[in-house]
Amino acid sequence: MKNVLTPAISTMLLVCSMPSAAASLLAVGGVHGGSSQVKAYCYVFNASGTSITFGARRILDQSGTDVTLPTQEGHCGHFNLPLGPNKTCLVSGDIGGGSVYACKIWINEAKALVRGNLDLRDSANKVLVSSPLR
Repeated sequence: MKNVLTPAISTMLLVCSMPSAAASLLAVGGVHGGSSQVKAYCYVFNASGTSITFGARRILDQSGTDVTLPTQEGHCGHFNLPLGPNKTCLVSGDIGGGSVYACKIWINEAKALVRGNLDLRDSANKVLVSSPLR
């Protein structure tokens, strides 16, 4: 009896420990645009045929401090509204020139057809560096 239960329990533990197929994380980190960087924009594009919804949306500095501005119109998850097919939204934050930045976007659905990037810009709104979310 012991030999029959051991594989079944092992299989059950493996299946239970696997991440959910639905929730997805898009992220990029270690992005630096130089001493003139003042603003971070993390864009998300929904290329799928269905709407997506968001969990946490954060721009973080190198120490893990959240620099995300409060959600505004056009921001991902504004009023917890979904992002429709072929639509783009963003998360932004005020940043300083001496840090490296990261963006983390949790999507409540599979991310197969969702793309994004993190742009760091100067005070003239010029893109200094752009890195894709993965």
